[in-house]
Amino acid sequence: MPLQLTRLWWRLLGLALGAVLGAATFGLGFGLGLTRGSATSAPGLATLLEERNSALTELATLREEVSKLRQEASVLERSRQIERETNKALQIQLKDAQDERLSLVREGSYLKRLIREGGKGAVRVHDLVLLAGEGPQSVRYSFTVSQLVPDFGETKGRVALRVTGTQGGMDQELGLERLPRADPKELSMRFDHFQAFQGGLTLPDGFEPRFLTVVISPEGDQLAGTSESFPWILEGP
Repeated sequence: MPLQLTRLWWRLLGLALGAVLGAATFGLGFGLGLTRGSATSAPGLATLLEERNSALTELATLREEVSKLRQEASVLERSRQIERETNKALQIQLKDAQDERLSLVREGSYLKRLIREGGKGAVRVHDLVLLAGEGPQSVRYSFTVSQLVPDFGETKGRVALRVTGTQGGMDQELGLERLPRADPKELSMRFDHFQAFQGGLTLPDGFEPRFLTVVISPEGDQLAGTSESFPWILEGP
């Protein structure tokens, strides 16, 4: 083999060996870099996942709190609305009561003036109370009558009670004389200023009362006859 050809062959062999060694060195360094990169990035990824889960948990808690606050706000708004409606209804009732009181005062003044001008007296009924008795359909009552005109003098006459209601779908009016267990059977009045009455009665089975009317039948011409009706409202058990 010529000397120049031999030198060329050895040169090519050295270049090949250098290329192989360079490739091996690069591969080894790349592998070590990947190993180090993986070892470094694994803890960072776990931290990110933990922070993400914590944020999701906190978000779910906040959403639940917001939902509860919305429900509480809705309940409070409804309560305020009910309170406003109640106050409005009470104001209407108060105004109606004030108007009724004013009307009664005016009517009372007018009646007093007519009675004085006519020289007659008149009796009014007040403080009526109905209490449930011990037996079925048993009722205790009490009320007071007084002279409408001050210093009128002695007032005498009879007092009758009438219970208005329905029985068997028919309207009926029952007086003490039609109630066998009424006690007392008759009421009479005789007073200078006022007189209190009380007693008891038992309604027939199936009778549904609605009103109690007190009828005043005076003696003589100096007292005007009157009658007043009251809603049947029982107090007590």
